[in-house]
Amino acid sequence: MNSIAAAIIGLLWFMRTLKINLFWAYLLQLKEYRFDRLRDHIQTEKGKSLVINRLIALKLCAFGLLAVSNLASGAPEILFGLAIIGIIGAYTAETAAAFNSLRNRSLKMPVFTVNATAVTALIILIQTLFAALLWRADLPLALFAFCLLAFDLLAPLVAIDVVTALKPLNFAFRRRLFAQAAKRRASLKNLLVIGITGSYGKTSTKEMLSTILETKFNVIKTKEHENTEVSIAKLVIKELNDRHEIFICEMGAYRASEIKTVCDIVKPKVGIFIGANEQHLSLFGSMENLLSGEGGGELLQSLGGGSLGIFNGENKHSAELYQKARITKKLCSVSHRGLPETGDVWAKDIKASTDSVSFRVCTKKNPGGEEFDLKLLGAQNVENILLSTAAAEELGMSLKEIASAAKKIKPMPRTMSLTKGKWGTSVIDSTYSSNPDGVRAHIDYLRSWTNARKVFVMPCLIELGAASAKIHYGIGRHLGEVADTVIVTSRERFDDIKRGFYEVAKEKAQTKKRIVYSDDIEEVLKTIKVSASEGDVIFLEGRLPEALIKALKK
Repeated sequence: MNSIAAAIIGLLWFMRTLKINLFWAYLLQLKEYRFDRLRDHIQTEKGKSLVINRLIALKLCAFGLLAVSNLASGAPEILFGLAIIGIIGAYTAETAAAFNSLRNRSLKMPVFTVNATAVTALIILIQTLFAALLWRADLPLALFAFCLLAFDLLAPLVAIDVVTALKPLNFAFRRRLFAQAAKRRASLKNLLVIGITGSYGKTSTKEMLSTILETKFNVIKTKEHENTEVSIAKLVIKELNDRHEIFICEMGAYRASEIKTVCDIVKPKVGIFIGANEQHLSLFGSMENLLSGEGGGELLQSLGGGSLGIFNGENKHSAELYQKARITKKLCSVSHRGLPETGDVWAKDIKASTDSVSFRVCTKKNPGGEEFDLKLLGAQNVENILLSTAAAEELGMSLKEIASAAKKIKPMPRTMSLTKGKWGTSVIDSTYSSNPDGVRAHIDYLRSWTNARKVFVMPCLIELGAASAKIHYGIGRHLGEVADTVIVTSRERFDDIKRGFYEVAKEKAQTKKRIVYSDDIEEVLKTIKVSASEGDVIFLEGRLPEALIKALKK
């Protein structure tokens, strides 16, 4: 074969494939090596672009030309030449992009945990062995390029096969890890574990409760983005010790039985049930499974005699679970509204402004209540505070002590955090995560900006299953009541949002309202620039590009 041409193609292939394999290792880790989550991602517009794009179309054309060159005797040389030119062009562009992302520190690669290191190393080993064997085979240039291109096009399947091959080892590792964690937890006889679950609000409630309890107890909590079985088991083994009095455990799940596994390890005595919505419905497979998991069914079943359940009366699923519970239980509500026993902890006189929320919390022990004044954005925080108050009061803190401790609560990064933005605007960053209830609460918060134009930027929500169209349509109607300009950065459910948005705008005869789709950062910035000026507010919702967030905060 032409060794110079083969060396050029091979070197370019190796460098671009290394970048691609690091990306797939990163994406698989991001989706927790779960093929159901990867499937849902691939079904989004952004996900589809990973497997269907112009560059892949060019490679498929080159693949076809090389197939003809290899299989058809007497095929015109021009077909071979066009294929080689196309491959070199494509690989040169991809290699340049790889070096550019490396220089800009934007190269996507996994966090190198033991599992990620094993997956990544095996993928790269397969790539290296394939290249070495192909080179030693001394194939004709057309066949050599054809084989490289075939590996290139099948790279996602190679990564998936590696994860599949490692699953038995991963399963054995998990069993051993869970057994070690359960043994460690059992040795901590005096540790009180508070489990928190729900489709939304878990992290906020965990942070609020820990801030309150830390004023009187030695508290440890699950870390940011670490609420799954493996991460919780690792925390139990590595960080829990005899000095800790309370462990606040945020429990997340994507399928039935996962929260049961966590409960079997940590043995909670207090359960906080925030509520459920359709988030992750596509992964659970049914609402019944979802209610069993993040809806709280498995956590409730794990609470035995002497346990306490604290339920959010503002969520219908949590309120229904309260009715079923046969343990000591408390119900939290935002107001006296005829709920069973009128609730055990409730809030009234809620006043939300653009940068704070104040309200009075009352309990059966202290029906007169205490005033809470927090530097948090949005009335949705009241529910989380009530759940935290119920737990803290049960642990012996007075309502006055709780109100004083709550003043120390600060907004979590990227969770309704207010900063100054470009063009004299205010930017609300809520890009930590997104779910249907959260989006609706955030839209309601924007009502407090009475004299400002309101720009709302969001991608479509994911993993909502069959409920997705209805939820996005409802979000569109909600946005139509409040926002002036809406920018949706993903295509999947844009039409549903748009339909709901313009229906409300038409009903209210508001012809200046505008909703657009764009996934181009520069276009989004231009749209915002003409839609907002000094004194206006820009709300950033859900997982948006980092470059866009930084650009708006300058």
